[in-house]
Amino acid sequence: MFFDDANRAALFSKHASKLASHRPDHFALATDPERERQRAWANRTLGNLDPHGAETLFRNLQTPGRFLQSYNELAVAGILQTAGMKLAYEPEIKGKTPDLVALDAGNRPSHIIEVLNRRRPKPVDAADRRWDELTDRFARIHEPWRLRVARISGDRTGPYADVAIHLVQETERWLASNPIAVGQGSAIGDYTFLVVAKSPGTDLELLTPVEEVWVDSDALAEDIREKASRYAGLAGELDVPMVVVVGADDNLAVTSEVVRSALSGQLTVSVNLNLFGVGTGSSTSAPLNLHATDAPRVWNGALSAVGWLKAGIDEPGVVTLFSYDKSERNHGIASSNQVIFG
Repeated sequence: MFFDDANRAALFSKHASKLASHRPDHFALATDPERERQRAWANRTLGNLDPHGAETLFRNLQTPGRFLQSYNELAVAGILQTAGMKLAYEPEIKGKTPDLVALDAGNRPSHIIEVLNRRRPKPVDAADRRWDELTDRFARIHEPWRLRVARISGDRTGPYADVAIHLVQETERWLASNPIAVGQGSAIGDYTFLVVAKSPGTDLELLTPVEEVWVDSDALAEDIREKASRYAGLAGELDVPMVVVVGADDNLAVTSEVVRSALSGQLTVSVNLNLFGVGTGSSTSAPLNLHATDAPRVWNGALSAVGWLKAGIDEPGVVTLFSYDKSERNHGIASSNQVIFG
C-alpha cells in the first residue's frame, strides 16, 4: 500500500496546522476523506506497475515541484492499465528511460509512452502561489462576504507573507467596524478590496486575479517534436509504436483541439481569461507567426499517435488519441470509456 493510514498520519502530524498553500501538493490526495476513490485508483495503479517503477513514481508524487507531472504520468498509467496494458515506469532501456513502457506477455517492450507536461511560466506560477496564500489567510476571517482584490499599481503579483498578514488584519478591522454591503470597498496600501456578494458560508472568500497565459498549437508542436525525437531511435530499434500524451496545468487553456491542431498543422490559439482582475494586465506572449497555409505537419515516422490527457480525480481520467497516419507503426491501442479516438 502506498497512500495508506501511516502516510496520512505522518502528513497530518507535520502539515495539518499549516495554511493549505503551505502544504505539500499531494496532501489532499493522501489525507482528504472525500478522496477515497482517488486514493483507491492511485494505489491500484501503483501496485500494478513494476516494483521499482512504483516506488519511483510514488516518491516523485511526494517530491516538491514534481506533483503535476507525476500525477499526469500516474493518470496515463491508470488509463492504459484499464485498457489491458502491463506497464513499467521509467525502465532503463539501451541507456534511455521513457516515462512508461508497455510490456507484452514475455515482458518485452510493446509500446513507448511519453507524457509531455505543459506548465504555467514560473513567474506566473510564483505570483499565483502568493495569491493562494492570501486567499488561505482571508479564509480565516469569520465574515460571510466575497471580496475581489486588485492592485492599484497594476502589479500582477500577489503579496509576500508580511504584507498578506497586514492586509488580513486591516480587512478584518474594516469588516468588523463598519456596516458592510455589496458594492462597498476599501483600499489598503497598493491593494483594493470590493465586496461583490454575500458568501454562502460563514467565512470570507477572496476572488484574486488570474494572470492570462496564451497557448498556441505551434509552440505545443515543437514540444511534441522534441519529445518524439528523443525516443524515436529507441522506438525504431525496438520496432514498437511511440505515443506522446500531453497533459497540462488546469490553469492553462490547453484543450484537445489545441493538441489536434498541433499534430495536424492548423494554428490554434487559446487563453485563460482573467475574470476578476482589475488593472492586472496580462502576461507577455511570444510573437505569433500566422500561417500562409495550413499544410499538414510532417512528423518523425516513429511517432504513432499524440494523446490529450484530461486527468480526473475519482477516476484516472480520459485520453483522447490522435493517430499519425504516416507513422511507421500503428499504435494498436483499443478504444474504451477512457481511451477515445479524436
